[in-house]
Amino acid sequence: MLNEHSSNTTTTNSSNNVWSLGSYNEFAIFILPVSAHLVRLSNISSGDRVLDVACGTGNTAITAKRMVPGIKVTGIDFTPELLAQAKEQATIADVEDIEWKEANVESLPFEDKIFDVVLSSFGHMFAPHPLVAIKEMIRVTKPGGCIAFSTWAFELVYGKLFKAMSKYMPVNTANSIYSHNNQ
Repeated sequence: MLNEHSSNTTTTNSSNNVWSLGSYNEFAIFILPVSAHLVRLSNISSGDRVLDVACGTGNTAITAKRMVPGIKVTGIDFTPELLAQAKEQATIADVEDIEWKEANVESLPFEDKIFDVVLSSFGHMFAPHPLVAIKEMIRVTKPGGCIAFSTWAFELVYGKLFKAMSKYMPVNTANSIYSHNNQ
């Protein structure tokens, strides 16, 4: 599905993408328990199709695949560098059958109502147009399906940290929910 934001959000230049800078994997390891908790709460069943939105280094996609046998998992992220790390982490975890796709949560390259469960661990919340991101997540979820995500509250420490950092972040994150433009 294409929307009014597709043309300016589908492609992200690495020099303009904060997620391609530094080593996100060094931080991502600290949120592994959140991935396990999210997978448990979403009641994934064998045979389910699961989408991990803004999957980063693959924590939640890999965790879901390891915790629930017989599921089909797809992880999407718009940062090729993080997808490369996700593939490497899946190999280390001996999980080879996750489909990794470069894609943007604001324009998901999937048919309507195709996933039983849509997950996001601290990912979708950084979309420049949060309402578009949520609508896309709903669009690809089957009726009666589950959308489960983790996020930080604006008023708590991480929300304040991202608000302070937002004025120094690349343009593509300037309108996300954690930017100073939306506070």
